Amino acid sequence: LSTCERFTAHAAETVNQDSVQPTQTQIDELRQRVDELQSRVDSLVHNRLPAKVEFCGEIVPQDRIHVRERLDKELTLISHRQFALYIKRSTYKYFPYIEKRLKEWGMPDCLKYVAVIESAMLPNALSTARAYGMWQFIPSTGRHYGLRSGAGMDERANFEKATDAALTYLWDNCQLFKKLGAKNCWPLAMASYNAGEAAVEKAVRQQKMADFYNLWLPAEETRQYIY
Repeated sequence: LSTCERFTAHAAETVNQDSVQPTQTQIDELRQRVDELQSRVDSLVHNRLPAKVEFCGEIVPQDRIHVRERLDKELTLISHRQFALYIKRSTYKYFPYIEKRLKEWGMPDCLKYVAVIESAMLPNALSTARAYGMWQFIPSTGRHYGLRSGAGMDERANFEKATDAALTYLWDNCQLFKKLGAKNCWPLAMASYNAGEAAVEKAVRQQKMADFYNLWLPAEETRQYIY
């Protein structure tokens, strides 16, 4: 049996064991869950794009050719071995705290993946640009968001403090782009996390476009970052 068939059989068996006649609503919900599971299986096993991708509370516009091509490229380049390592690091060790803080602040759960793309969730990661820690703060931005360093200590490597600083930085970026007319400011806030808010703000103002998926950003790394 396929994964989805086993899931359906198990659900049906559970209903029969409980001697409960499922309502049409329950049947429809089960079908939806099976369809979603099948979409995920196809994506992981066959490297196919899911029919619908939601990111930070917004449906990603796959009907735009350049968006779908970039998504497809990133999915194709995923290393399943590396992906498994990310899951192992995140599930028990780091994501619970990040998810808790995001929920408390009313921010999208998707933002936790910034830590994955920045450092592969390594608290002592150091880049050639002197960005340090899981959230990859450069010294000046770290100081601006209250992360102290010196005398043998560097709070950029402090997971909880750096997480709170990163979420504050993302929040500030989002408010900036809301003022510039963005309906969904989070993709722009994340792009700013990579390129700096000044560069993304300049592009938004020059192009009069506050929608990430229609905005052209000069740096290839930043254009790739969200996908």
